[in-house]
Amino acid sequence: MMLRRMRFVVVVLMAGACGGGVTSPAAPATATATLSSTATDGAILLRVTGPGFDNAPVAANEGLLLYSRQVSESEWMVAVFGNVADGALFTVGVPDGRKISSYAASVVQVADRGNDLRIALAGYSVVLTVSGPSSGE
Repeated sequence: MMLRRMRFVVVVLMAGACGGGVTSPAAPATATATLSSTATDGAILLRVTGPGFDNAPVAANEGLLLYSRQVSESEWMVAVFGNVADGALFTVGVPDGRKISSYAASVVQVADRGNDLRIALAGYSVVLTVSGPSSGE
């Protein structure tokens, strides 16, 4: 009986020493970059950063032309051309959709449909979101 209690105590102590408990595996997901703007433009250049990406960005619809360059494991520069307006611009794979808050997208430059750069970028914002079961953090 005494040996059984000692085993129980050892097991409990070992379990407590393991720390934070069970962690769930990563949940690969697709993040969507959505633009909010005050105008309809012809091109936009974005910087996308985060802890890692599973694939290169892909245009959200056939009406957009997208070029991208991977700057590092944690950064992409993405240029989108076409009818650039409010809505989805591109998608990109992320290794764990639960960590979407670790990702950011920022507007670097915008050109109107006449290829003139917009001087002010106030009113432009890009948000990365994940839909589906992996969207919880």
